[in-house]
Amino acid sequence: MLDRFSTDLDAKVSAGTAELLTKAAKQFDPSDPTSPMAKHAAELTAHQEQLTQQLTRQHAELTSKIEKVSTALRVQEATTALARVTPIKGESYAGSVHAVLMGITTGLGDDYTDTSMTTGRLPRCKKGDGVLSLNDGAARVVIEMTDSARTGWTDYFDEAERNRDAVASLGLVRTIDQNGGQTLRVIGAQRLVLAFDPDNDVPDLLRTVVMLLRTTAIATASRKGVHQVATAEEKISEALKQLMKIDSVKKLSATIQKSATKIDSECTALHSAVRRLLDEALVALAGSRATGPEPVSAAEAHGAA
Repeated sequence: MLDRFSTDLDAKVSAGTAELLTKAAKQFDPSDPTSPMAKHAAELTAHQEQLTQQLTRQHAELTSKIEKVSTALRVQEATTALARVTPIKGESYAGSVHAVLMGITTGLGDDYTDTSMTTGRLPRCKKGDGVLSLNDGAARVVIEMTDSARTGWTDYFDEAERNRDAVASLGLVRTIDQNGGQTLRVIGAQRLVLAFDPDNDVPDLLRTVVMLLRTTAIATASRKGVHQVATAEEKISEALKQLMKIDSVKKLSATIQKSATKIDSECTALHSAVRRLLDEALVALAGSRATGPEPVSAAEAHGAA
């Protein structure tokens, strides 16, 4: 009985141990889909695939956003370059106008400075693309140029004159459409806006406008209450009236081709009349500086009393 019991016990122990080992091996068998180890490995694989997909999606979104930002920056740079460059010669509008103004002022014996990249008297303010200096800087005309339509010229001129210490202003645009459909607009007694295309227009009108404003600036900077200054201001006013006729003549020349020769001659006559009046104004101003204020007679003083 003891031998049989021992034999049965050994058999049962061996069978139980084998079954236990088989179950343990089955629990840790990754090839068996029902085992916990296989299930855990499957969960880890699924989680890793989900994480990989999420990282891939985020990377694609980030790449797309970077491409959008890069495209926007390239478009902005191209737009800025296009705004500064003319489609004809590849030179900026302001650069072409600066060259024309330099030639005009040199012929008049004045100093012209490109100030578009320098600040003026106001902090961090660069308004006023160019400055025309007269009489060793005693009088200044500020010049602002743009290749697009602009509103609020009065406020802009106010700040530009303060920034450049000027007494008169000239605004320049490329086309009459950018100037309210007019070749020349009077913003004030000492402020004008002119449509001028340096690639196509003859600079005669620009030269005449510069002469008018330089004379106005000299008169403003001169002493007040002098008879010669009053004469100069009267001549300047007459010159401005003559200058305003040029705009109507220009419009007429665009619609009546047969009268082009007559209109051009009329424009030439108007230019001559304006320059004659400005010369007379300068002569009067020169006399005011030379003679000083006129003395008041005793009779005039008694009458004033």
